[in-house]
Amino acid sequence: MKSKFKTIGPSWAHIPKVRAITVLAKSDDIDFVSFAGNFDSTSFCKQSIEEFINPKVPIHWLKQVHGNLVLKLPDDAAVEADAAFTNTSKVVCAVRTADCLPIVFSNMNGSKVGIVHAGWRGLEKGIIEKLLLRFDEVPENILVWIGPGIAQKSYEVGPEVEEAFTKISDAYKVAFMPSKDNRFLADLYKIAKIQLQNLGINLNNVSGAEWDTYTDLDLHSSRRNGKLSGRMATLVWIED
Repeated sequence: MKSKFKTIGPSWAHIPKVRAITVLAKSDDIDFVSFAGNFDSTSFCKQSIEEFINPKVPIHWLKQVHGNLVLKLPDDAAVEADAAFTNTSKVVCAVRTADCLPIVFSNMNGSKVGIVHAGWRGLEKGIIEKLLLRFDEVPENILVWIGPGIAQKSYEVGPEVEEAFTKISDAYKVAFMPSKDNRFLADLYKIAKIQLQNLGINLNNVSGAEWDTYTDLDLHSSRRNGKLSGRMATLVWIED
């Protein structure tokens, strides 16, 4: 499949019918800065991705609210959600991010895929666990790819964020490095991996988690560019 986009994604060569990509900020002939702000108005961007994938049904773009609602596609019709999964071919699960983590899931035989939009609020609300409960696979049978998010060195948060996680478990203390003025540098990648491991996922089956959206200009970053930031689309689907 020829792509007009610049993308990254997991190396899951043994499940070739699963396709997972993150569309980068800089693509050949598409201005993905227009993913910013009112996404409903960016019909050109959405149309370009639809034409690239040619899904069975139109892509169900979520209205992400940093919550923990999970949709099964194409059955669930809700709009506000932060995760989705499917076992139907050519049905696309998609999230948009610009510092938060896009986390992609597949079972080993490629018959079921899912995706999560995970900022600190979603992680604190258990969005990964909510997805895996509905995904309904034994943990040993799940592959995970954590796409581009903000790195710890670039992500300073207030003490309320550290407290929210350490109230849940002391295990999260390793994900927070003290910074100036009683603030912390938070490691979203590490928080996600702690949760995945606690849910029984073998970390040898977890890949990605190696970018910094704040410093890499090929990636969108809301913290770097504020209201001018675009959004990266991360998508996963099962080919026929």
